[in-house]
Amino acid sequence: MKPIFILILAACSILTGYAQTRHAYYDSAMIKFNSKDYTAAIADFNKTIELDPKYTDAYNNRGRSKFGLFDCPGAISDYNMALKIDPNYEKAYNNRANAEAFTGDYRNALEDYNKAIKLDPTQARFYHNRGMLKSQTGNTAGAIADYNKALEIDPKYAPAYVSRGRAKDGYMDNTAALADYTKAIELDPNNAYAYTNRARAKQINLDYAGATADFDMAMKVADNKAIYP
Repeated sequence: MKPIFILILAACSILTGYAQTRHAYYDSAMIKFNSKDYTAAIADFNKTIELDPKYTDAYNNRGRSKFGLFDCPGAISDYNMALKIDPNYEKAYNNRANAEAFTGDYRNALEDYNKAIKLDPTQARFYHNRGMLKSQTGNTAGAIADYNKALEIDPKYAPAYVSRGRAKDGYMDNTAALADYTKAIELDPNNAYAYTNRARAKQINLDYAGATADFDMAMKVADNKAIYP
């Protein structure tokens, strides 16, 4: 019995070490991803996937890393793999839609955003991203409805205020747009995108001093410019 016990113990030790190594590579990759060192992140995600070819989060986040390098076909390939392993992986649908929208594949992007929302209707960013697609394709009313839903879910989601402000600009509702940009800045004072859009809205109102101040702030915080998921 003793030799068998030793073999079992050794096997457990090997499996534990394997799991720890896999997670170590994945955690390292995520740190690099969050630091926007996408090339290094991909290298660690590759090692993670070599150790665990069914690690859906690794495929998903390697796809996000590739998208950060504007490798949309590579990103979509990784999202496809994640969804092959788990067809109910809502984040992969959202991320694949982002890549599809970027390449102009609006029909498939809309389908994927709809799938993501159906699987998890509690994610503000899913509605926000679908709203951005609708805005891009000329459906301003639909876009605003999605931004409203995103803010109903999460009233502190700054990107939705910026995007809704831009949509209201399209309706020539400058006052409402200014209010949304200002709210976004209150929530995220380092959002260069919000300052830039508020500056343009102030220009329309002939508030040139206010516009100049906002453009200056946009440049000051440009290194921390908001990147929307």
